[in-house]
Amino acid sequence: MIRRITTLFVAATAAVLAAVAVPGTASADPSNPGPLTGYVCTSWGCAYFYEQGEWLRVNDKVDDGYFAYAELEVYQNGGWADAPDYVNCLNEHPASDSWCDYDATDGSSVRIHMWREGGLNHTYSSTFTA
Repeated sequence: MIRRITTLFVAATAAVLAAVAVPGTASADPSNPGPLTGYVCTSWGCAYFYEQGEWLRVNDKVDDGYFAYAELEVYQNGGWADAPDYVNCLNEHPASDSWCDYDATDGSSVRIHMWREGGLNHTYSSTFTA
């Protein structure tokens, strides 16, 4: 009897731990995007990528009329290209945040490309895995 109760307890505990350890579906809400995967920061702005939900956040740090842009790029066929199903993140409110949702292929090599309005100050993050 004790052996059966112990077996049931261990099975129930394992099921609970498995449910907690397995990541859920992608977050549809940028207010809870999950852990930070990659980022790039400059004096004029920052861009952050959150793998869960594949959210790209752009923060324009300077209210000078030049908006910060960012997009996710994926390494494919020997070069960098815009990630599929991307939406450019235009920060329409200087010195604040904007968010975009991506659909990058899991396990692909990606990076963040960030620049200022007018094609100024292009910068890239290091490569990370989506």
